[in-house]
Amino acid sequence: MSELATKETTERKRAATLLASIRKNKQAAAEWIRDVWIFREENLYRFEFGTWANFCKTELGFSRQKIDNDIKAVKELERASLVETARPLPFVQVPLEEAKVLKPELESVPNSDTPKTPKQNPKPRAEKAEKIDPLLPRVREAFDQRYILDAIIGEAKLLNEKIQRYKSTEIGNFLRAEQIDSDFQNIINAVRFAKPWADCVACQQKGCKRCQQCGWLPKEIFNQFPDDLKQLSRVRGDDNE
Repeated sequence: MSELATKETTERKRAATLLASIRKNKQAAAEWIRDVWIFREENLYRFEFGTWANFCKTELGFSRQKIDNDIKAVKELERASLVETARPLPFVQVPLEEAKVLKPELESVPNSDTPKTPKQNPKPRAEKAEKIDPLLPRVREAFDQRYILDAIIGEAKLLNEKIQRYKSTEIGNFLRAEQIDSDFQNIINAVRFAKPWADCVACQQKGCKRCQQCGWLPKEIFNQFPDDLKQLSRVRGDDNE
């Protein structure tokens, strides 16, 4: 097995291990954020999710910006918690101050001489209104599977990068690297074009010629509609995609 193949196999195992830990430890916020942070720093999300933004959205249920802010907040808290019993982050060599374990907050013990304040009955919480999905089931299914196309794009980029590494080696004498790179870019663009981006405003998800009867539209086709019609859209993708 080549060195590159061995490295990828090792990274895939690390990705699977970290992903399992992330899914298992969502309730342990600090530990969970540490694993997510490593998952981001080592780009291990690329194997299954393609992009960091897609991993945050589909696996964690939050935007990329929120997860990045959470990671930053936990790192700042760890720097402020000067605890000597640090647990180093797995797989990543980091300065000691970034590997501090969050100091648990000690519950204050009330003084026996201090009169106890009677507890007030908490106000009953108002029941949350049931959230209604703005998308029809078949359209929701398409949006929930966007990560599949993101993963294909990620894999295509990785394969192209591997091929390009060999273009200046003996084995790559007859590799048409520029043509291969162009072909991969065409593949990536074609897959990216096909991603669900907005519900169809022409038929309100019922199915029409513009959406090919599927109820949703790719970004480029959606952008062909006039602005007043775009306002009818209930769900849109990220403009940075």
